[in-house]
Amino acid sequence: MTCSDPDGFRQLTKYLYNRYELPIFCMENGFAVRNEDSLPLLEALDDKDRVDYFKGVLEAMLDAIYEDGVILRAYFPWST
Repeated sequence: MTCSDPDGFRQLTKYLYNRYELPIFCMENGFAVRNEDSLPLLEALDDKDRVDYFKGVLEAMLDAIYEDGVILRAYFPWST
């Protein structure tokens, strides 16, 4: 079960862009799994939560760009 809010990410991006009127550089965003290094390999490779998380964030960013007019210049994801 993921704890993410893609729409919240979009709203924050939109708020910051409208507030400061500067391009957005998202320098860090990611997804970690507690004790992932101790999971059995097949369980660790079944990484649906992480895929869903990044899918949601990327869709939210595209909506912010194309629907809200946010200028987003960079996005640097990470995962552990």
